[in-house]
Amino acid sequence: MVSRFFVIVHLSKKYVFDFGNDGVLSRKITEQGIITVPDGSLYYINENGYIQMNAGLIEYNGDYYFAVYSGKLRVSGNQKINSTVSNGLPI
Repeated sequence: MVSRFFVIVHLSKKYVFDFGNDGVLSRKITEQGIITVPDGSLYYINENGYIQMNAGLIEYNGDYYFAVYSGKLRVSGNQKINSTVSNGLPI
């Protein structure tokens, strides 16, 4: 069975669920980390088990990422980073 991740918004929080090709819910993804959903977008699941919207600059495993308002990680283009969105990380 091939798994597919889907992002679902519930009560202003974005959660990620793993569904099989048969459409059956396999599990809620709660492990901290970066995942790729079927449309190719990258999301960071925080330590609380959900996608933090508008997270700004985040550090994960020694690398820096920028999460836009929707929670997607910026993978191309330019992003202005200032003290408002740096979350105290060095800029």
